[in-house]
Amino acid sequence: MSINFFISSCPKCPVGGVKVIYEYANFLAKRGHKVYVTFDGRQVFVRRFLPEILRKIIVGIVIIGFRPNWFKLDNCIKKKVLFKLNSDSFVNADIIVATDIMSALPVSNLGNEKGKKVYFIQDFENWNCTDEDVYQTYNLGMTNIVVANWLKNIVDAHSKTPAYLVSNCINTQVFNNKGAERIKHSIVFHYRSADYKGPEYAIEAIRILEAKFSDLKVNVISIEDAPNNFPKSCKFHHKLSAEQIAEINNRTQVFMCTSVEEGFGLPGLEAMACGCAVVSSSYKGVLEYAVDGENALLSPVRDVDAMVNNIIRLFEDDELRNRIIENGVKTGKERSLEKSAQKFEKVLLDCI
Repeated sequence: MSINFFISSCPKCPVGGVKVIYEYANFLAKRGHKVYVTFDGRQVFVRRFLPEILRKIIVGIVIIGFRPNWFKLDNCIKKKVLFKLNSDSFVNADIIVATDIMSALPVSNLGNEKGKKVYFIQDFENWNCTDEDVYQTYNLGMTNIVVANWLKNIVDAHSKTPAYLVSNCINTQVFNNKGAERIKHSIVFHYRSADYKGPEYAIEAIRILEAKFSDLKVNVISIEDAPNNFPKSCKFHHKLSAEQIAEINNRTQVFMCTSVEEGFGLPGLEAMACGCAVVSSSYKGVLEYAVDGENALLSPVRDVDAMVNNIIRLFEDDELRNRIIENGVKTGKERSLEKSAQKFEKVLLDCI
């Protein structure tokens, strides 16, 4: 089977949704399928004000030769950059996969020789468009694959055929509990300045905890530069590899997430698998794998006091923390890349 993943950008820093696509691409390539990853290059470097012909040459060299430099794609995978989104530009394949709202319409307009059309949906992507625009992409006649139950409910309500559910996954070869000694009163969280990540609530929670625990240590993981207003207990880590993130997770007691909206929330699942006790706001995505009081402690969205109280409980109650950790590690193993990738492969095979 030949599969072409079409991605509307080629991020130079780790992005959770794109990482899942790359993981599936690698898995399928190792299974003997012919895999292409095609990038939309039309907007890359447009702000550099280079002559168009020069920009295209540079974009092609950078993406084909060097990106993604934060993820190791299998050498068998063929990469291609497009500057025109017509049928002549795309390779012929058995399957072509649209991977976000920006790639959905171009893929749906392609001829049948480019492959059976699949739409891989990882979030409700209404950030730069209306809800109605998003709904319309679900009804383009492609085979829809979603990563979460809450998302399936929305997609199925706006599509003629039910979507396939393939839960997001983690690479358990990287993210696992190595039994390392954990630093007392330590927290790790992933920082993004976007409002839907709730960064202000994380900063407020840390300030409150600093007043109670003088030895508080906080590892902040981000693809963004460190802002100036971070509490003194925070150590900022910029653009880490998956292996480096797993190492920090294995040395830390508590993973904190203050997101308001997210499709799934991979960092929390990765932390669980590493034996880090998860404390999170109860946004929709986290409910796909986190159960309050069983493998995580959850609090209402934007409720800083409840978040702080849950972290204090885990710091002070060894029995509770160990139970949350044990159950979290089990959850991580159940959401392995191999299990989800096999389901994804089966959907593609069913399409042809």
